[in-house]
Amino acid sequence: MSKCIVFDLDGTIIDSFPDIYESLNKALVQSGFEAISFEKFFAIAGYGPRNLIKDSVDGKIEPQKFEETVALYNDTYTNCGSPKTVLYDGMTEVLAELRRRGYTLCVRTNKAQVTTDGIANRLLNDKVDLVWGSIEGRAIKPFAESVLPILEMYGAKPEETFMVGDMKADIDTANNAGMKFIGCLWGYGKEADMRASGATVFAQKPADLLDLIK
Repeated sequence: MSKCIVFDLDGTIIDSFPDIYESLNKALVQSGFEAISFEKFFAIAGYGPRNLIKDSVDGKIEPQKFEETVALYNDTYTNCGSPKTVLYDGMTEVLAELRRRGYTLCVRTNKAQVTTDGIANRLLNDKVDLVWGSIEGRAIKPFAESVLPILEMYGAKPEETFMVGDMKADIDTANNAGMKFIGCLWGYGKEADMRASGATVFAQKPADLLDLIK
């Protein structure tokens, strides 16, 4: 059995949407666009900063303005300090127990690496072994190539490795890479939506992972 687990970050390990949403709307308004509702944000989040900006304005943005707005969002979010972002209750204990059992714990998020690093340094510290965000040239979820290099790094077989997440992007990543998937019901994803995307195994709370990952 593979001793590697790949976790999503937002909505799985951390509750971060309030800071992301606030930073997004600040960037949109500063770029001359209207702020979006939380409902719209919730529906389009999960596919990285570039898709987040594009979908926020329904694709109606000139290329140069698009690049400027993405850069502004990344800068705004990275430098906000994520004051409202916290680890989900019980997650610290679960990560510690999984490491005690000998698992290598990796995080794969579509959040920009520079932003991810700031959050990881504050909240994850020595709780996980690897935190990968998005950088130029690195595939994002849901492409299989977004996670397969991680598995290769640790000698893990996809079919024996768990992907733990809460969004369609995570499910599609697991399916595309040939990994097992566990859906988190304490985050942002809804069970019905995840089932519609092919998920069949769910954890109601972080502690449930200890029974599902064996």
